[in-house]
Amino acid sequence: MAPLTINRYRSYRNRSYGEYLSQGMSNSPNPPKLILVAGPYRSNTNDDPLLIHANYRRMNEVALEIFRMGHLPLTGEAMALPLIEVAGSQTLGDAVWNEIFHPVGRRLVARVDAVLRIGGPSIGADEMVRLARSTGKPVYLSTAEIGSATTWILLVNRERGTVLLTRQFRFPAYVNGLEDGMLIEACAGLLDNQSPEEAIRREAEEELGVKVGEVHKVLETYMSPGSVTEKLFFFVAEYDTPAGEVAGNSEEGEDIEVVELGLDEALDWIDNGRIQDAKTIILLLLAQTKDWLGKGAG
Repeated sequence: MAPLTINRYRSYRNRSYGEYLSQGMSNSPNPPKLILVAGPYRSNTNDDPLLIHANYRRMNEVALEIFRMGHLPLTGEAMALPLIEVAGSQTLGDAVWNEIFHPVGRRLVARVDAVLRIGGPSIGADEMVRLARSTGKPVYLSTAEIGSATTWILLVNRERGTVLLTRQFRFPAYVNGLEDGMLIEACAGLLDNQSPEEAIRREAEEELGVKVGEVHKVLETYMSPGSVTEKLFFFVAEYDTPAGEVAGNSEEGEDIEVVELGLDEALDWIDNGRIQDAKTIILLLLAQTKDWLGKGAG
């Protein structure tokens, strides 16, 4: 059985990461954030080069962890130190150093989405935290706090025995080995200060072009509690007919393919690897075991 509704393939393979951030980051349920890593550099080192290097390495290790979580990390040191060298600084803390080192961090706080504070005492890092909080930006104290609540829904049509999914480009999957970066997923989105039920109705209309009435919550779970705080809310609801083959919020850079499948075929796509998103797999397996589409559907 072929997909009942699927629009033309739209390749994003040639997008740079910058283009992805500026044009498509908001169409992800947990969109990439630009995060400033703030921690001690010279503090409590007595300007010992080995201790300073250890502090700098620790910031970069945390930055790598953030990158592997799908975000874009930044350190003030990475931006400031090359400038300090070119400007002719002769020693740590001289006039040229002071002209550049902390001012770079202050300017970065104005541009990033969040600050992650790590390590021990540091006047400079604490200033970054104060500046971020004064403008309402999130301040994390560990990478485990980098997360958010998301809501997911499987839309089903009992009469036709079908489910409605999305197909869109996911940069983290692309750089992690998925050849074209295109993932098939259930409809999902951030809460954005709404209840999970309100948020998923909004996302269904934006992503799939359908208005959803009554929704039924089926599960609350944590996907990766060992590394992130993200909580997931799962729903199921019925739909009639999708509005079209292409949906998404164009103002947020979304370009989403609408995919309608029989349940049996969707389950086959899990087996053959065409569906790889874990949240979508959970919903589809629940649809099978809970018989959401009626006995023998698909």
